[in-house]
Amino acid sequence: MILSHTPLRKTPHEPQLGERQQYLLLGLVFAAGFFGYLMVTLGWGTMIPGDLGDARFNSVILEHLYQWVTRSTPKLWSPPFFYPFDGALAFSDNHFGTVWPYIVARLGGLPREHAFQVWFAIGTCLNFWVCWRVLTRLGYSIAASAAGAFVFTFALPALSQEGHAQLVYRFAIPLAFEAWYRTITTRQFLGLVQTALWVAVQFLCSIYLGIFLVYLLIAFSIVSFLFFTLRYAKHWPLLFTQRQSKKKHASGSRASSQKTIIYIALAMAALALVYFTLRKYQQIAFDYHFVRSMDEIKSMLPRPGSYLLADHTVLSNWLGRYVSDVPMRSEQQMFFGLGTIVVSILGLLGSLWHLCRPTKLSQLSQLTFIAFLTLLFLMGATMMLGTQSFYLELLTVPGISSIRAVSRIVLVMLLPMGLMVAMGVDSLVTAKWAMRPKYLAILVLFALVTVESMFYQPHHAPILESWGGRLRNLEALIAKELPLAANSILFVNQASQDTFFLTELDAMIYAQDRHLRTLNGYSGNTPPNYTYPDPCLPNDMRVNSFFAFAGPSDTKRQQILDNLRTISPLPCFKPPENKAGTAQK
Repeated sequence: MILSHTPLRKTPHEPQLGERQQYLLLGLVFAAGFFGYLMVTLGWGTMIPGDLGDARFNSVILEHLYQWVTRSTPKLWSPPFFYPFDGALAFSDNHFGTVWPYIVARLGGLPREHAFQVWFAIGTCLNFWVCWRVLTRLGYSIAASAAGAFVFTFALPALSQEGHAQLVYRFAIPLAFEAWYRTITTRQFLGLVQTALWVAVQFLCSIYLGIFLVYLLIAFSIVSFLFFTLRYAKHWPLLFTQRQSKKKHASGSRASSQKTIIYIALAMAALALVYFTLRKYQQIAFDYHFVRSMDEIKSMLPRPGSYLLADHTVLSNWLGRYVSDVPMRSEQQMFFGLGTIVVSILGLLGSLWHLCRPTKLSQLSQLTFIAFLTLLFLMGATMMLGTQSFYLELLTVPGISSIRAVSRIVLVMLLPMGLMVAMGVDSLVTAKWAMRPKYLAILVLFALVTVESMFYQPHHAPILESWGGRLRNLEALIAKELPLAANSILFVNQASQDTFFLTELDAMIYAQDRHLRTLNGYSGNTPPNYTYPDPCLPNDMRVNSFFAFAGPSDTKRQQILDNLRTISPLPCFKPPENKAGTAQK
């Protein structure tokens, strides 16, 4: 069968890397990512990746789910922030598919900060090892799969998203890709079921990445159809009529049927959960009139210059100095890395070489070349050129316009890039070279792939000084001003030197730890008539905003005001005005 999967095989007349050597390379590559980046960004247990904004917000969501599972908080969809608005969990990512390592860590006695570190580390390691296993099943060698998995997990675009911890868990992307590839090449029903299962799992891990995964599979399908139609123009009808032999042992058939039934049950359960989750998001978005503006989406679409930005690595940031026309620069760090690009080009050339002649890498070369075309497809479909982009035409599709940061699609693009890198390594693994120069050349390729990530400068915050320090300051202020009862509703005003979301998150974490309700809130969306926590505004401003939206209720409003406790680190201060009536600077 032309599209069948053909794993790499050793031939006795060619020098080959032994399994021990390849596993040694695998260990070295993983160690480069684990110790060279992951433990560094975790500060060896003292740091939290990201800043004091999104990282702490993700910890609040994880802690809310932990408290709900342990019955410490009653409402799943209504965490006790943005009170009295309901459904605040649907204002952003929910972590339904990723919370379980965090829950286990918390049940094991770890405080929320260290449980968050464990959760972040497990997600990163899952990405690497699942991707590595998928690549080996697709037919790449052990060593080549290690290089591809490193790119998927630790390439510069992935590291630049460390501040958005909700995007860490991406392990279902290679699993869904593999299942869909099997579906296309073997047309087995089980592959389709597995695809549905892993797509659903990725949606539960991150709705953003779930949608981007669907983009990847659609692009791969279109490119595959065009590729095989053109390459096998005379024979392509046979590609869709051939069937694998159904002669299997009876016990094997029963085992296969049982496996299919299990996967069908899992897929149906996951898809049902995704369906009800997305329906809830749709309902909340409709109720609160959440709409992303066209200008906001345009600012997040990749530009050609976006693929040159790597501002946080000392080896490659010089390229970005020549790029100045990219809005939202921090969100558009999409440069794959010089070494990664060099090895991927080697993989592309190797795939073209093996496509032109029948070799044992011909089938793998087809997959690699299609992955390259898929990458180009995704880049072209989402790129903003001047004021035009094909992606803008898709915004009429329901749900697509809710995706704000389209540049994060680079996290899905890392999979086809990883396939190309793996092919680059395998082009050397199977080369007819003497063992010693071959081994040295492979080491050079591995160095090219890993070195830029190891020189990445992580963005992280110390647990004791930053996370703990802010809470200690708020605790001291509350203890000094007034005591809080179990039914108190907390509202903390902003100190003049703080960014608003820091104040909001301080209050959210303080209230969550004590099972209190709070008017403060921070998320991907905000409720109607949201106002900043300004001490110069009336204390009941947010209460009035809620009843302006929900309708008047004097009894409930009075109950909220009776229990409201407002904390202001600093009194209201307005600059004096001069004679002309303008504030003095």
